[in-house]
Amino acid sequence: MINTVTHAFEQGEKGQILLKFSIDGSQVIFTFKDNGKGISPDHLKKVFTPFFTTRRGTGGTGLGLSIVYNLVTATLKGKIEVNSSENQGTEFKIQFPMVQD
Repeated sequence: MINTVTHAFEQGEKGQILLKFSIDGSQVIFTFKDNGKGISPDHLKKVFTPFFTTRRGTGGTGLGLSIVYNLVTATLKGKIEVNSSENQGTEFKIQFPMVQD
């Protein structure tokens, strides 16, 4: 949520965020989607890289999505995908087992 508020919308701009949960067999699927300004193709391939930020010097540490990636893949034993187009918003799809070992 913080990344979306910080990056997807300009100060004072109103936008939409969709949170969707579903079950597919033994998997939980969580979709997080916004209608913000999207992520450029160059930045999209780096969003999960530790310390990558487009807000260096203005409070960005570049750790937010890296932490999310590690929680999803290591802690929840799942996977995370991101899709985005500039000016078309961003969608994160997180999938993980309903029952953890």
